[in-house]
Amino acid sequence: MWVKLEQSDYIMNDFEADMERHDRLLREGRPLYEELQEIETSPNYIPSDTEDFLDWLAPFQREAIIVYEQHFKARNKEQPVEQYGVPKGNEQSPPDSVIENSSRPSLTEDFADIVANKIQQAGKKKLTVMGFQEAFETYIPLESQARDWSDEGYVRKIKSDIQLFIDLVKVLNCCDLTGENIVYYSDMVRQLPKKYDSNPRCKGLSHEEMVKLPNEKKITPKTIKNKVNNVIAFLEWCEGRNYIDVEYKKPFKKIRKVRGGKNKRVAYTPDELIKLFNSKEYRMGTHKTPNHHWIPLIGLFTGARLGEICQLRKDNIVKDSLSGTWYFDFNDYSDDASIKTDAGIRFVPVHSQLRQLGFFKYYETIEEGDQLFPKRRERDATCKIQMRWFSRTYRGKCGVEKPDGIMKDFHSLRNTIINAMKQKGIPVASAREIVGHEDKDMSYGGYADPLDLPSRKKIMAQVKYPSINWNDIKKREWR
Repeated sequence: MWVKLEQSDYIMNDFEADMERHDRLLREGRPLYEELQEIETSPNYIPSDTEDFLDWLAPFQREAIIVYEQHFKARNKEQPVEQYGVPKGNEQSPPDSVIENSSRPSLTEDFADIVANKIQQAGKKKLTVMGFQEAFETYIPLESQARDWSDEGYVRKIKSDIQLFIDLVKVLNCCDLTGENIVYYSDMVRQLPKKYDSNPRCKGLSHEEMVKLPNEKKITPKTIKNKVNNVIAFLEWCEGRNYIDVEYKKPFKKIRKVRGGKNKRVAYTPDELIKLFNSKEYRMGTHKTPNHHWIPLIGLFTGARLGEICQLRKDNIVKDSLSGTWYFDFNDYSDDASIKTDAGIRFVPVHSQLRQLGFFKYYETIEEGDQLFPKRRERDATCKIQMRWFSRTYRGKCGVEKPDGIMKDFHSLRNTIINAMKQKGIPVASAREIVGHEDKDMSYGGYADPLDLPSRKKIMAQVKYPSINWNDIKKREWR
């Protein structure tokens, strides 16, 4: 008897769960159903609008529409309708059936087929139930290891950005995430005050209360873009593990196109190059590390991104067996290497000026297979440290000013070499290949073969910076 009672309890629990789910389907189905009817009765309606609407919905919402439609159609058959579409005995509160009997037409004939197809597709893809917080706590250590996120500050920022997303969408399980949740996050993050997590005025307030604070500067478009990119990376990870099934990129489309406001990165002027490369540190040989000494010089004579230079290993400096030409081989072949774009995989001849400054003597001090610029400590991220040193410390110390609305940082060296090639009349497509820019010109990028090594060497031989006194740079031995 006890066993039977226990089994009946389970049956009752299942029944209650089914009823609760059915009620939820009806609740969520009605506004979605009405919204779709409004779309289909719009004067500018085209059939693809229905498809677009359904693509936006999560599987549960698609199911909710079909369940709700079946529900009120069944009620229509049971309830007589009076002159104005109001059932007898319920004149004060028109039921759902009024929707179908009013001037608004019912759904198109093929709507049921479309929804059924969507539900069938969703049924084939059974989502794995995973809590958002649990997914987040799994994502960080796995990606930290896979992507070598050794900079603790960088990891903290990613954690903060994703936690903000989870807090704003207020969804317990990943599978329940909807397009509306994402739109709400997108709207809210653009209204939050700058430095909301450390602003004394925001302490103890909910995010909804923070956005209502008067006279507070908002988060900059560039910061919002970075936050959104971190969220999208997390959602892509969730999608890959079958935790979510929702369109999450469309709401962020406009945000991701932000170029960082009016700030524009520009090349260094000849006078600024003197300040940077005829500085006391270069003249006296007092740079504290070979990273500080060589990385800016390599950037100046290759146009390489800072990350590309920092991940170079000794075997990325290659001597061509036919011509004897040495070149930088920028690639992503090793496990800890990454290149921003396909065009970033390239080879750039070692400039003769680097040879004269003693680059190969430094090269010989590096063990085979080791990085050219190793980390000082295991937890260090060479790229981040170098960027911070060059842009925040060294540039200012050299007296190179950064006017408002202008970006002058390490990657301005890319602009500088591009400008040097432009002044020599080197074709744009050739310059793009040297620095690793995507070639958007169909006449070159899609059809022409890449430049060969001799052609690249001829181009690099034309890159000169006459304002810099190279003889003033002290040749220093690094161990």
